[in-house]
Amino acid sequence: MRARAITLALRERSGFTLIEFMVALTVFAIGVLGIAVTFMNGTRHIGASGDETMAVEIAQQGLENLLNESFDSVNLDVGQHMDPANPLQTAYYREWVVEDAVPFTGCKRVTVTVRWPGENPTRDVTLVGITAQTGH
Repeated sequence: MRARAITLALRERSGFTLIEFMVALTVFAIGVLGIAVTFMNGTRHIGASGDETMAVEIAQQGLENLLNESFDSVNLDVGQHMDPANPLQTAYYREWVVEDAVPFTGCKRVTVTVRWPGENPTRDVTLVGITAQTGH
């Protein structure tokens, strides 16, 4: 009789109750959802940084090309210019603004901006360079 009572007592203690199982399942689901959200945010940020890297590369290439042109080039006329090849890489729009006598007489400041669609209405990258007239 005593052995049977011990066996019944052990059976009652072994395993999980349905409530314990549901609580454990809920805690596990919350943990898995947290990890899934982290992975999704990481993937989104990786994509956004790739877009930004491409925009910086396009802006850098445009600025280098402009700074290598002659001081009197049409592309370095004072004012705002749009790249005739827009859109670049199917989604990027490059433009530049040329200011005369900035920071000194005989110099031009060239500000290149690249815009692309993103989570916000648009995202942009801006690079600035200075070119000088020879002899100044």
